[in-house]
Amino acid sequence: MYNVIICDHQLSTGIQIEKLLRSDFPGEFEIFVTDNPRLVMRNALTRQADLDILIIDTEVRDFSGIDIAEDIKKTNPNTQVIFESVHHKYAQDIFRASPVYFLNKPVQEDLLKIAIERCKEKLDLVDRKALTLKKSGRVYHFVCRDILYIESSKRLVTIHTINQDVEMYCRLDQIEDLLDASFLRCHQSYIVNMDCIRVFQKNNFILKNGSPIPISQSRFTDVRDRYEVFRENPDAM
Repeated sequence: MYNVIICDHQLSTGIQIEKLLRSDFPGEFEIFVTDNPRLVMRNALTRQADLDILIIDTEVRDFSGIDIAEDIKKTNPNTQVIFESVHHKYAQDIFRASPVYFLNKPVQEDLLKIAIERCKEKLDLVDRKALTLKKSGRVYHFVCRDILYIESSKRLVTIHTINQDVEMYCRLDQIEDLLDASFLRCHQSYIVNMDCIRVFQKNNFILKNGSPIPISQSRFTDVRDRYEVFRENPDAM
C-alpha cells in the first residue's frame, strides 16, 4: 500500500482528488487530505513509514507548495511529487523538487491517472532494490527502503527494519559489500540507510523513527561529505 498526502488550498478539491484515487486505484493507497501545510510537514516528518506520493498545490494559504515539497524531499528523497495549480508562473520553480508531473486545475481524471502510474513506476524501481541473506538454511529478502540501519556486536549482526529486527551471525563488511550507495558506514559497528535519516548531528544521526546512530570521529569527514552529496542528488546514488 502506498502512503499519499494531498494538500490543496481548497479542501474540497483535495477530497475530490482522493475520491478519484480511491475509485481508479481501489485499496492501493493510504490517503491523508488537508488544506493545512503545517500538517503536511508534521505528517511527512513524523510518520514511521515513508511518504510515497505528495500531491500538492503550488500555493497553499501563505505557503509555497514548492518549498514544502523541496523540504520533504530532503528527508524523504524517494517521495514522488505531483504539483497542481491554476498558475503557470511556477513552471520553472517546480523543478527544484524534482516532480513527476504538473497538473492544471481543475484536475482531469485521465491525467491524474497518468501521473499516479508514473509515481508507482518510480517507487517500484526503489522496491526492487533488495538485500538477500541466508540464515540457518533460510533465505531472507529485505527490501532496502525498509531497512533503517544495521548494527554489529562482534559477529552478531542485527538488521533493523520498519517492521522487524533480524539477527544473524556474519561480518558487517560482508553485508556492506552487498548494499548500494544509499547505505553509509558511519561507524565500525553501524551502517545507516541515508533515506531514513531525519537529522544530521556532529556525533550521530537521528532517524525518522527517533533512533540515534553514532558517527565515529575517524569517519566524520567522509560521512559528512557523502551525506551532503546524497542530500543534493539522492537519485544519483
